[in-house]
Amino acid sequence: MKICICPIGGIKHDLAPTRALKISKSAVFPRHRRRRQLTSDSLERYQIQMGELKFIGKRVVYLVVMLFGVATLVFILTKMIEDNMGFDEALALAQKLNQELPSQRSVNPSQRSVNPSHSIVQPPHSMNIDNMSAVNVPRPLNTLVVKEDEDIYDLNKEVEVVDMKSGVCNHPDITSCDWDVCVKLKELHIGDRCLENVMAFVLKDLKKLERVEVGCSCFTKAKGRMEVSGCGLLKSVKIGKDSCEKWSEFVMRDCGVEEVEIGDGCFADCENTVFEGENRE
Repeated sequence: MKICICPIGGIKHDLAPTRALKISKSAVFPRHRRRRQLTSDSLERYQIQMGELKFIGKRVVYLVVMLFGVATLVFILTKMIEDNMGFDEALALAQKLNQELPSQRSVNPSQRSVNPSHSIVQPPHSMNIDNMSAVNVPRPLNTLVVKEDEDIYDLNKEVEVVDMKSGVCNHPDITSCDWDVCVKLKELHIGDRCLENVMAFVLKDLKKLERVEVGCSCFTKAKGRMEVSGCGLLKSVKIGKDSCEKWSEFVMRDCGVEEVEIGDGCFADCENTVFEGENRE
């Protein structure tokens, strides 16, 4: 209500309606306080979301690292298997070449002379090549490679070549070797410093034996004897220096030996030496 005093008419009442009182929201909730409250709530939600994202991110990283490690391990194992297979194939090829070389060295050089103009011979057109393939391809020999002491116990009747590496079979318990079981034996190669405690080296009635080679400083620690007999196809016997130094007997009989080589210092204490047969050196 509004009251005015007029000089003529006296008091004048203004009965015009008053304006309604408006109460704004800002008067009750100040703007800066409301903004601060909203910002605090958003920050809390943001922190919660970031924590969840970090947790998920860590798990994803762990999973990726684990998968990468498994893939790397599988790759390494695959390469190891491939390399091992390649090594086995190379070893088999080398053994096959070693088996073929002795037979090639035994050929007389005069027999190798070939007329160059006829060095390549073409088979007749009517010849059946399929029937000749089984004859021309050499059969690989059954070879026993002795690389460890335990391998000496694998001697059997199917072995055709024994290749003993150097420095093996020197255990005190190895005092003998049963070579008679190798009825198909054709070649015997013994490396250097082998069979130190063996007291006898007997090759008897091995009908297919053709070549015997013993390296240096073999059969050195024990007294013993050597006998080679009944080996009609035997052509060559070679013994390296300082082998069988303490042995007292060397016997070779009934063998078709064409070549015998005994190195210096061998059979230094030998008391009995016997060579009997059609071909004697």
